[in-house]
This record gives sequence, C-alpha cells and structure tokens, in this order.
Amino acid sequence: MNKPPIREGFVKDEPVEIEATATETPPPPLPEDEWPLIVPLRKPISRNGSAHDMVKELSFREPTTGDLLTAGGNPVGVEMTELNSAGDAIYNWKMDDAKMVRLMASLSGILEPFLKKMDPRDYTTAAYRLRRFFMPG
Repeated sequence: MNKPPIREGFVKDEPVEIEATATETPPPPLPEDEWPLIVPLRKPISRNGSAHDMVKELSFREPTTGDLLTAGGNPVGVEMTELNSAGDAIYNWKMDDAKMVRLMASLSGILEPFLKKMDPRDYTTAAYRLRRFFMPG
C-alpha cells in the first residue's frame, strides 16, 4: 500500500494554480516644477522675527549660478557607494543641509535664521522639492 508522504502540518498535497502577475510598471515621471515653487508649511514661520508677519508657505524662485555661489556651492551631490563584481555602480544622492538652507534663503527672501526655526518636516519637504532641480533629468 502506497501512502502519500506526510508533509509538515499533515496537510495533503494539492495542486496549486499560480496566477500570472502583471509586470510592475515604473512610476510615472515627476511633474516638471513650475517657478515660483510653492511649498506649504505645516507650521508657519516668522518672516522677520515679528509674530504678526507669519509665513504659511515658502515661495522659491528658480535658482541661478549666483545663488549657488552665494550658498557655497551646489547643495546636491552624488557619490558612488558600491561597485559590484559585474561592474555596476550604485550611487547615493547626498544633500548638504547647510548649503540648502542658505540657498533657500536666497530663493525665498526669508532670512536664514528664520528658516532654521522651521519644523524639520517642512524643511525636508522643501529641500527635497528643490533637490529635484539639481538632479540630472
């Protein structure tokens, strides 16, 4: 008498149909930024130290080379983090936060000390929106 092999959990083998899954499609490209670039803030900040002059969104004009020089250089760079045996390189985008805040001050007209009081989530949102400008298309 042939007994079927006992599987873990004593479950009888049954054929399983595997449905073909659709191949993943790449995400749609990010929309082109329009200038001025408007970034709403979670927490308003003061424009000039006055509680009566609060800003609820940052408005950035398009950067120029002069803005980069004023900020101390390009706030976004790339570094190679790994080179595998097949010769494929893996890159990591790096952001220099000090340069980014200086650039934000130039582009928004809000002094750097007031931008430094931003909620970190607001800073990150604005910095990553601006970062796209400096990445190759």
